[in-house]
Amino acid sequence: MRIISTGKIRPGMIVGKNIYSADGRILLKKDVIITEGYLAQLDRLDIPYIYVKDHIDEDIVIDDVIKEESRVEAVNITRRAIEKIHRGRDIDVPEVKTVINKIVDELLGNSNLVLNLIDIRAQGDYLYGHSVNVAVLSGIIGVALNYNQIMLRDLMLGALFHDIGKTKLNRKIVEGKNSADSSGTAENKKHCQYGFDILRANAGISLYSAHVAYQHHEYFNGNGYPRGLKGQEISEFARIVSVANTYDIFLSNVREEEETSILKAAEYLTANCGAIFDPEIVAVFLKRVAIYPIGTRVLLNTGEKGFVTKTHKNFPTQPVVCVDTNLFDVKFNQGYDVDLSNKKAYFIIGCEENI
Repeated sequence: MRIISTGKIRPGMIVGKNIYSADGRILLKKDVIITEGYLAQLDRLDIPYIYVKDHIDEDIVIDDVIKEESRVEAVNITRRAIEKIHRGRDIDVPEVKTVINKIVDELLGNSNLVLNLIDIRAQGDYLYGHSVNVAVLSGIIGVALNYNQIMLRDLMLGALFHDIGKTKLNRKIVEGKNSADSSGTAENKKHCQYGFDILRANAGISLYSAHVAYQHHEYFNGNGYPRGLKGQEISEFARIVSVANTYDIFLSNVREEEETSILKAAEYLTANCGAIFDPEIVAVFLKRVAIYPIGTRVLLNTGEKGFVTKTHKNFPTQPVVCVDTNLFDVKFNQGYDVDLSNKKAYFIIGCEENI
């Protein structure tokens, strides 16, 4: 199984992972054969990429860091919470905490916690899926920082509702694809204060979680908002969510001409260490993200091509690559593995979109 941009999908390809709507409904099931009609549907729903199967990579299995049903449940709970806020009602905090606890347990039970799978869903009602992604990404960082269960739950609850203040803004801002990065105007910047006030008004949500909504747009160098806090003045939870939020925005806004949004996200986070982001948190996060996820087709400096079959937690740019011995006539599992973490003369120079 491998991931490819929608612009490179062709009729006859086989869907490798379920594709969901923003509210958790299955739009295209795993193992469905792509037709011209499905291609038009993917384009209409603004889905930037999908996982596909073929005879070359049929043995590759890509697991999410949490269970698929937990992710779907979290998206639906987030949607219900946001709808309640729109109607002037309180969040069902016990319901939210139940799914957060489940995800925390799944993250802590994953002994080799490396993010390989990209969450793919239709971009309508973008805020719901984005919120869950940011919560999971923040949880991965928290695990790497050795947070205990209570800290992880407070962190992830705050991350899940980091943009809840946008419910007080224009509904189109909340539901649009670019809702996560549409905060540049003075009016939109108010969502931080709005979010803090909403979370503080809901019994059972800690002050630590509420400060995530308030501070996730503060910059490490003091040039952020709403208060211009700097460095350690910013809640560590908020510094974590700032990194997770930015990473997910990059993946959600992938374009056909981009070679890999993951690599661009990593480059952006690294380039802005000490300015926008806490350098230590970025370093921790990038060790847990597969820059070349399992199933990615890559080109080595030797001219050989292959697929990533395994990633290493502390070596994100040096995965194991199964090199094709004959791309068109030989099945994937008949290639040979090259572990780039201990083959220093080998390195990746390109991936799916430009080879």
